[in-house]
Amino acid sequence: MADIALAAAIVLAPVAGGSAHPTMLPVLSALVLVAFGACLARAHQDHRLGVPHLALGLLAAGGLALLQVVPLPHGVLALLSPRAAELRDFVEDGLALRPLSYEPGATAREAAKLWVLALVVIVAHKRARSLGRPDKIVTVVVVAGLASGLVALVHRALGVDRMLGVLDAARSPATLFTTFVNPNHAAGFMVMTALSAAGLALVAKRREHTLGWFAAAAVLAVLSVLGFSRGGLLAMLVGVSLLAWRASRGAGRRGTLVTVASGVALATVGAVLWRLDGVLRELAGAPADP
Repeated sequence: MADIALAAAIVLAPVAGGSAHPTMLPVLSALVLVAFGACLARAHQDHRLGVPHLALGLLAAGGLALLQVVPLPHGVLALLSPRAAELRDFVEDGLALRPLSYEPGATAREAAKLWVLALVVIVAHKRARSLGRPDKIVTVVVVAGLASGLVALVHRALGVDRMLGVLDAARSPATLFTTFVNPNHAAGFMVMTALSAAGLALVAKRREHTLGWFAAAAVLAVLSVLGFSRGGLLAMLVGVSLLAWRASRGAGRRGTLVTVASGVALATVGAVLWRLDGVLRELAGAPADP
C-alpha cells in the first residue's frame, strides 16, 4: 500500500501541473498520508522509522513558513518587518493583529506542501531501506518526468488550454513542453529526472535496460533545456560534467559511463541549438517564445 500510494503521489504531482493548483494539494496529501500511515504501521512492528536530515529540513522550513501567518501586534510586526507594517498601515485594515505574510492562505498552502514533501522523503527513505533497492524509487521519479512530458505533448497537439482539460493554469498548457507552468520548476525537475535516468542506465544489468534508461535520460535532458531556464541549463551542465568526471575515473563500466554522459550532453546541445533563439532571449532576460 505504501509503495502504490507513494508512486501515485510522485507521478501525479508533476502531471497535474507541478501541484501548483490548490485543488491538487488535498489529493496529494491524502496519498502521502496513506503511504506514511502504512510505513508507520510497519515501523511499529520493527520499532524503527528513520527521519532523514532532508526531511527534518523540510519540516523546519514548513514550520518557519507557517509562523508567517501568525497574527502579531503592530509593534512586533514593525520590528520583524518594517515594510510589512508600513503596507498594513497604508491599507488601513483596522486590525490590531496582523501576520507577516501578505497572503496567509497561500503561505499556509506552501507550508503544507513542504510538510507533504517531508513525508514523501521519509516514506521513500523507509521503503528504499526496507526493499534494499533504492533504484525502485528512482524509477518512479523518472516515470513521473516522462509522464509530464507526454501529457504536455498531448496538450500541445490538441491545443488544450486547461491542465488535464479541467485545471486552470497560469499559462496555456498548449504552449508548454512539460506540465510545469514555471520554467525554473520545469527545468529543475527535468534535470533531476534526466540525471536519475542516467544513473539507472549506469547500474542496469541488461543491455536493453541500459539503452532504455539512456534514451529516457536523453529525452528528459531535452525537455529540461526546452524549459528556457538559466538555472536549469547550469544544473544540467554541472550534472553532465559530473557524469563525465565519473567516466574518466571509473573502471569496469567506463564505456557505459562515457556513452551515457556523451548522450545526455549531445541531447542537451541539440535542444539548445534547436531552440537557440528562445534560449538566447531567455539568457538576455527577455521572455522566450513558446
